[in-house]
Amino acid sequence: MRLIFGYLRSTNLRPGRNSSDLAIQRASLQTWSDSMGIRISEFVIEPHFEATTAFDKRTVSKTLIEHAGNGGMVVAASFGHLFGTPEDAHRTLLLARLIGCHIRACDIEDGRRNIENYNTLLTALLAVSASSTYPATLRNRAVKKREAESSRYRGGNVIFGWTKLPDGSLTADEAEQNHIEHLQRLRFQKSTYEELAKYSAEQGFHLTAPGIHKILRRVKLG
Repeated sequence: MRLIFGYLRSTNLRPGRNSSDLAIQRASLQTWSDSMGIRISEFVIEPHFEATTAFDKRTVSKTLIEHAGNGGMVVAASFGHLFGTPEDAHRTLLLARLIGCHIRACDIEDGRRNIENYNTLLTALLAVSASSTYPATLRNRAVKKREAESSRYRGGNVIFGWTKLPDGSLTADEAEQNHIEHLQRLRFQKSTYEELAKYSAEQGFHLTAPGIHKILRRVKLG
């Protein structure tokens, strides 16, 4: 069953003092639900946080996308209820796209678009973030990836996901890279490392649980 979470964010430090605000958000999401013919599985209420607090740093939302999982959805009355900063929005939407979770906001095209795949929005968020360190972080990760792809092999075991070419350089192994993406998705869906190792063996990749942990940690750190 596909999980659809209606996300309500409290705007008051004192619980119970902003029930009218939560009611307005809930009514907006209910209107959206009725117009789309989509049933909201559960309304989740986020306690108050400072406006700039990142999505993955809040009490409820930090695991919400992973909980929704591949094919699930998180929808809010407004884009501003979801994200604290442009950098936060860009990072979170990329994560949602990786997991396969859809994100919608009722104030963006009436909530009819999955905004994690809205490339124009992602580009705009990156442009607005130009004065922060976030774009530089993304560029550094891209540079490291290009260096890894073109660097000469210096001995030792070739890390999973890469293949040594005759000239000594490393190139991405498509099958292994795809397998890593599948492992990421399963891990986001709460599979244990032992379960991932079993799945890997079934697919012909005999990776150990500790080995998978190291691979996924390396990918996460970029």
